[in-house]
Amino acid sequence: MPKRSIELIETMALLIEMQFKSCCYGVFGIEPMVEQISEPFLKKSLMMFLYGYNSEGIRMTLTPEVGSTDVYRNLVIEGVIMLTNQFADNPTVMLKKFKSALTPEDQTKLDSMAGKMVEEWEEMCKRGEVVF
Repeated sequence: MPKRSIELIETMALLIEMQFKSCCYGVFGIEPMVEQISEPFLKKSLMMFLYGYNSEGIRMTLTPEVGSTDVYRNLVIEGVIMLTNQFADNPTVMLKKFKSALTPEDQTKLDSMAGKMVEEWEEMCKRGEVVF
């Protein structure tokens, strides 16, 4: 698998994990994770989310910096926008949306990285531990 493909799947899994944590513990529950990110564009995007930018503000600010063929950066923008939509784009929805952009092989890899977390999310919802 090409390095960029691995990076893409790892970023998808990270964004799903952040959505899980922000839905359970609030937006600032992901702040320690954001502080550890070294990739500049991803970090900038997530900091905008933490600073309270809405989805339109994030899109308008970041899209001009990204070419239409830059799959990774476009994924970052869409993933962070899903974070701003929190419960509308919960971890289950994020996983489905991300998988729709992947090959079957890469879908399996994303499932192995984020699938258990999404299953846990769904169980928490069934038990009433997450209210939205």
